[in-house]
Amino acid sequence: MPMQPDALKAKMKQTIYNGLKKEFSSSAAMGTDYTSVADAQWEKMANAISGIAADIIMEITTNAMVLPGIPTAGSPASQVTVAPGQIA
Repeated sequence: MPMQPDALKAKMKQTIYNGLKKEFSSSAAMGTDYTSVADAQWEKMANAISGIAADIIMEITTNAMVLPGIPTAGSPASQVTVAPGQIA
């Protein structure tokens, strides 16, 4: 299955958001509406930070090389490997 930048970004966004919420929600007693305002900011930060997911996948799928694999069985002449190529 091909790598999907949007799917990885969504997973990273949720993980980042959950981490921010876990680390900073103990400060919820800092004033009225702190939780709702902070929650909106955590969501925005998670969205901004998770944008790197698309960059990671684009870098891997366009520039990563696949090393030769294990030789196939058979005569020495037929024991070839898959040529280096891009990750799909």
